[in-house]
Amino acid sequence: MTNLKTELRNLRLMVLGILISKTGSVAFTFAVGLYVLGITGSAMKLGISVLLFTIPRLIFTPLAGVVADKFDRKYIVVFGDIISGLIVLSGLLMPKPSITHIYIIVVLLSSVQSFFEVAFQAAQPDIVSDEKLFQLNAYSQSAMSATNIFGFVLSGILLSFGIRIVILVNGVSFILSGISEWFIDFSFNKKTDVSQSVEKQSFADQYKTSLAVFKEQPIISYVVSLSLAANFFIALSVSVPLVYMMNRILGISEMYLGIINAILSVGIFVSSMVLAKRKVHSLYKNSFLFAVIVGMTLVFMGLPFVLNTTYTVPVAIAILALLHFIAGYSVPAFTVPIITLEQQLIPPELRGKVFGLINLASEIGRPIAILISSLLIPTVLPMHILMFSGIMIVLITVIIMTSSIVKTAFAENQMKQTTDTIE
Repeated sequence: MTNLKTELRNLRLMVLGILISKTGSVAFTFAVGLYVLGITGSAMKLGISVLLFTIPRLIFTPLAGVVADKFDRKYIVVFGDIISGLIVLSGLLMPKPSITHIYIIVVLLSSVQSFFEVAFQAAQPDIVSDEKLFQLNAYSQSAMSATNIFGFVLSGILLSFGIRIVILVNGVSFILSGISEWFIDFSFNKKTDVSQSVEKQSFADQYKTSLAVFKEQPIISYVVSLSLAANFFIALSVSVPLVYMMNRILGISEMYLGIINAILSVGIFVSSMVLAKRKVHSLYKNSFLFAVIVGMTLVFMGLPFVLNTTYTVPVAIAILALLHFIAGYSVPAFTVPIITLEQQLIPPELRGKVFGLINLASEIGRPIAILISSLLIPTVLPMHILMFSGIMIVLITVIIMTSSIVKTAFAENQMKQTTDTIE
């Protein structure tokens, strides 16, 4: 009974920490962009602020993986949030934060969060039992989607009172999140003493050992490749082409763009809550089916407007809102089983470095995809980019998920979880 109480407390505190810190973080990130644009009127300065969120992650994520495997992940998670809060609150030291000060906060915050996020991801299998890990990942997804819904709304409300209020709320939210995370038992399901298992190796040798995991367990290479490919083609089609199509070609206003994006987050939230509440009988079929649906929603976002561009704006909004909800619902149903499988298969002592490599690949792929789509827009219809990206996701999903290695690994892992639950 005590173990069950501890596990439930861990799950609730982890989700609460996500809700508190990420809502403030989303509000802060959005507000910073508006603040920089409002002060300077420069799209370039706005672009620099976005870039400064990304560059530290590219630099520090590999190191963050080593740190997460060498030191106690609880301290990295807790103090990562508390230090992030203090960094943000430093913006209150000036009556009116300058653009330079905002840039410094963004760089420092992104750097610290690089270490926090890898340790947070690597620690999740240690705070709940193996059979509850899927539920934890589902609740985490629902919390993240909720922060996207409320964070943007909160940002607009807080920014009306000034950037200092945004800074205060985000700084306090990080610190409160860190305090709540302190009461999580990070050793509840720990199978290995991570700090003792990491040998005295050079930085390069540690990553060679981590890369060997992909060779020793090909299933990890397969599912990571699928996730990265899906992320790349989603970024290629959604970040620029979809927005351009909706706003410039279909004439949908910024207000309705925001509503449509909120509907995407609602779909993610609903799906994550459904996954957390019910038992998924076949993780393999779930991931396979919904990965295909994600690809098909991209195809159908472009197809109607290739065949007929004379839809009225309300009809176009209705079509896209429905497809955004379907896409949002499908994403967790596709990704949560894969994330859970990765967490269970990767050795605990290498989890930080392996997730560091995965996150780094994702961080590199996204800006490349956005750059490619931006260069294509003048010569290629955004609808065609959407359809191409959707077809590629479907094809890659079919190729990877029909592999005997993937089928066997999913079946063996589910059988093991079933046996553990019975025992």
